Amino acid sequence: MKTRIIIAALAIAFLHIISANSYADVNYDEVENLFKQGRLDEAETLLTEEARHNSKDPVPVMLLGELYRERGDRNKAIKFLDKAVSLDPEYPMSYFYRGKVFFLMQKLDDAESNFGLYMQKMRPILSNEENRALYISRLHEISHMYFSLKMYEKSKEAMDEALRVSPKDQVALYNIGIYYYTYERKRPMAYRYLSKAVEIDPSSQAATRARYAIEFMRSNLDPRVEPDFDFLDNG
Repeated sequence: MKTRIIIAALAIAFLHIISANSYADVNYDEVENLFKQGRLDEAETLLTEEARHNSKDPVPVMLLGELYRERGDRNKAIKFLDKAVSLDPEYPMSYFYRGKVFFLMQKLDDAESNFGLYMQKMRPILSNEENRALYISRLHEISHMYFSLKMYEKSKEAMDEALRVSPKDQVALYNIGIYYYTYERKRPMAYRYLSKAVEIDPSSQAATRARYAIEFMRSNLDPRVEPDFDFLDNG
């Protein structure tokens, strides 16, 4: 599979270009800044022009889909994301963003299918460190989406995949520990994962949260006591 541009969503739901697209005319840094500033009309103009000039490139079409998701026009977002997939069925990120839109539309089977395709397309290119970091970040986002709908097993599956790729991912270790305590009531498993999260980097936020959760479990032996901790929502 040839190396393609990989794009990642930032916390504000924009996209950062990891590697250069050899045939892109548009300045994606400029497009990113326009998204950050909420100047979506100007971003749309640039992306539309890029899609016209490079009609076989899925990236500007995909970004137009993300732009319409930002505007709340989910049907139009799906239209552009479908086109991006048809332009290059091997390009992973189109599936991820299409899955996000389906998730927002409560079409959960379609969302799950697209997230699965995203993972399938990403796995062969994870030897690249930047792609691997992007993949982990997106898995956290997928996990949080499922968690928001109380689909806890699906949320854990995404974290299991993150640990398969990066066994020392603290947030994934923390979240799986919380999952075992809160939703399966398996204290030994919860201790195991939370302790690992602390060991990796005791000074991190995840370690601080893990120590708190461990202390809560030690201080509240009655399983009926509801915990006052929760998942971390990002990596």
